[in-house]
Amino acid sequence: MNQKKSPAYKGALALSFFISVLVMILVFIGIGIFPFGDASFLRTDLYHQYAPFFQEFRTKLTTGDSLLYSWNIGAGTNFSSLYAYYLASPINWVLLIVPQSRVIEFMTYLIVVKIGLCGLAFTWYLGKHCRTQHFSICFFGIFYALSGYLAAYSWNIMWMDCILIFPVIVLGLERLVLEKKSLLYCVALGFSILSNYYISIMTCMFLVLYFLVLILTQENKTAGKVFGQLGRFVLYSLLAGGLAAIVLMPEVYALGLTASGDSTFPTKVESYFSIVEMISRHLVAVDTEIGLDHWPNIYCGVAVLMLVPLYVMNRKYSFKEKAGYLFLTFFLLASFSLNVLNYIWHGFHYPNSLPCRQSYLYIFLILVMSFKGLSGIRDRSPRQITTAIWIALGLVVLIQAITTQEDVTWFVIWMSLLFLGIYALLLCLYRRKKTDPILLVVLTMAVILAESVLNTDATSVTTVSRSTYTALDSVGRQILTNADASEKFYRVEKVNRTTKNDGAWLDYQSASTFSSMSYAAMTSIYKALGMEGSTNSYCMNGATPFTESLMSVRYLLSTTQLTDSDLYSQKAALPYVVDNALDNEKMLYLYENEYTLPLGFVVPSSVADYTFGDKSSPFDEQNALVAAMTSVTSLFTMQSADVSGTQLSFTVSKSGQCYIYVTKHTIKKVSVSHGNFSQTFENVNRGYLLDVGYCEAGDIVFVSNPDSDESISIMAGIFNEEAFKQAYQELSQEPMTVENYSSGHVTASVTTNGGLLVTSIPYDPGWKIKVDGVAVTPSSFGDALLAFDLGAGTHTLEFNYTPQGFRLGFLISAISLLLLIGIVLGQYFYRKSVTADQPDIEFLDDDDDEVPEETADAASSEPLLSDLEPTPAQPSPSDDTKEKLGAYEIMGLKIYKRARRTCLSV
Repeated sequence: MNQKKSPAYKGALALSFFISVLVMILVFIGIGIFPFGDASFLRTDLYHQYAPFFQEFRTKLTTGDSLLYSWNIGAGTNFSSLYAYYLASPINWVLLIVPQSRVIEFMTYLIVVKIGLCGLAFTWYLGKHCRTQHFSICFFGIFYALSGYLAAYSWNIMWMDCILIFPVIVLGLERLVLEKKSLLYCVALGFSILSNYYISIMTCMFLVLYFLVLILTQENKTAGKVFGQLGRFVLYSLLAGGLAAIVLMPEVYALGLTASGDSTFPTKVESYFSIVEMISRHLVAVDTEIGLDHWPNIYCGVAVLMLVPLYVMNRKYSFKEKAGYLFLTFFLLASFSLNVLNYIWHGFHYPNSLPCRQSYLYIFLILVMSFKGLSGIRDRSPRQITTAIWIALGLVVLIQAITTQEDVTWFVIWMSLLFLGIYALLLCLYRRKKTDPILLVVLTMAVILAESVLNTDATSVTTVSRSTYTALDSVGRQILTNADASEKFYRVEKVNRTTKNDGAWLDYQSASTFSSMSYAAMTSIYKALGMEGSTNSYCMNGATPFTESLMSVRYLLSTTQLTDSDLYSQKAALPYVVDNALDNEKMLYLYENEYTLPLGFVVPSSVADYTFGDKSSPFDEQNALVAAMTSVTSLFTMQSADVSGTQLSFTVSKSGQCYIYVTKHTIKKVSVSHGNFSQTFENVNRGYLLDVGYCEAGDIVFVSNPDSDESISIMAGIFNEEAFKQAYQELSQEPMTVENYSSGHVTASVTTNGGLLVTSIPYDPGWKIKVDGVAVTPSSFGDALLAFDLGAGTHTLEFNYTPQGFRLGFLISAISLLLLIGIVLGQYFYRKSVTADQPDIEFLDDDDDEVPEETADAASSEPLLSDLEPTPAQPSPSDDTKEKLGAYEIMGLKIYKRARRTCLSV
């Protein structure tokens, strides 16, 4: 029976959305986020990854560029895998109409809207799950939307769709198991997997557990019934995954090329912290954890500390249901603390920061139990309520007594006690039935608003300067118009980079990236050659003229003037915006590298077996590589600087560009000075060469560790420009000439005496190559760069990229969609045929069962918080009963309902 929605229920749905949004807007106003100030909500990876990738996606949508490959990220990357991880939410296609200058604001306020939708979705779930239309369900929706999980991770915009759709998936699963209705579950789960497969892994694991709980706690189980429920669960879960296969299958193959593809199961069980310490994370204003510590972010309102005990004591819910919910709750708590379960929940991988990413599942369970704890509160004994209040207050006192967390400050303890006391008072006032219920609703909402604003402001939104982030946007794009238009292919790098994904942000072809989908082999080769690399990034920090040439970097963008050298020539210089005003002293320079190798070049076939990473230093690596490919034996003249100490110095023996390599990788920061040069280098433990500028013979270079007394050890070398020029001349004798290219496609030609054609394209099995129209099998040079053998002569080359698994994924998605449509149509026509055989059903339509306006209005005039009991499901007549209905009974029912509508209309 479909009941007409009461005004209270509609208000609950609306306020769960708008209050959640209002809290975020109030916080934004308070800290001056644009347009309320110059701050921007570009937090952590939102700053370094998501904003550039959203900009790149917008560029592709507006230009019609391929969504399968991008040259702007990491020297070339599988964009379909990056899309699947970061951009797959269908909502992101709105970027097609978003101005280029407003991508940050689109992301920021899309997060706010999604937070509101989280509140709306959970409120809707409670109404459906508990069969209630009471206004109080919105209180719990607000806390779902403004939980500690979203306070910590809302900037992970690609996760948000999974969090907001999760209550819908759970309701769909309940309908699948209990009502044999499967469409909602299948479509909602498919949407979640399509939007972000990573968080959906955790959702799917939970669904298996929750399915078992539903099966074990249902009444009147039979083997046939359980088998049918299991069959539907498996079938529609597989169909949901199949619907998302078009993005899922390429991702599966792509993960094998990333550092995330390597995983080792833990060999022993360890516990990170105690249950009491985890419960302390429920307190208000506890700082969220997004670093390498394992603390879960599980705050969802301090009232849950007394409402969950009330649920356990509520006799309206069966022992089986309580046992099921509590089992799932404690299993999730164990998953936060035990390393093995933590590893499994995160897709058989330890997360690189951002711990306990499955915490939203725990918050969901806690809030459902809390609402059921409030259910029928006026019929509960004073002893139960008093016990629950003392349990909550006692937990806070116990936490203060034993926890050693720095985040649990005196302010956290006393504010939690204050809010618990207020909620306890409101609960007692409600039970007395003497206080105006509307006034109680207003007071409760005011307290919830105050608690949510306090927690969100204290733990959630951190900012950066928007004007600083966007300072080079217009001038960066403008200055690149000075590049040589006759060149078919080249790359650009920023000397003073904002992020490792500046190429995606400013729309130029870059050889750097920071992404969970970055090629692990590229990281290895970059680090071996003295450039910066980490688990999920590689970039040109530490590049020398040789490595820049090797990666086809033709142009450099710099906010400082480069040292005079005949290797680089200045092409343009433009002032850029600082604090919304042009500053003539702040200049952006464009330099051209006069000695850049093309996208591909031919080297002796003997180089095919060259291996990277087995040399003692990047200096040795570059010397060995150039010696293997040319007649040049050395690019660097080493300096006598391999001494250690907290401070050291060495005297330069030969004039030239000087580079330093810190051989002790526990050192994170060093300061270097000589003559007029002085600079402090960060993250030197990542093993990249430090460009310390041009030195004259006889200069003394000073190196120190500014942060600690830990001794340092270094190697230093002077770059030999003449040797480099000779190597360049030899390597460019047989160049690959690019004739045309686009994302995932290159046509070129080459004339050679035979050898190995090495490109600066990252190796990916998705590349297919034809030489003179005949397909050849490419290899990987140094396990990282695309290469293949060529015979003597002039050849035409064609490169085409299709991600591995893309065609298979498309086929699976198409089949899954057709199967789902077929099932839905089959069910529709089956019901229609049954309806034709049973004429009584035609009078039992949904519209006839709606509650009339007078009834809805009368219901809405009752206290908004009264008797929060679930409405029992209305049993539908069995087929046997329907067959026994006579024609007179059917006609009588029809006449009665029409008469009722007529009277009501009068």
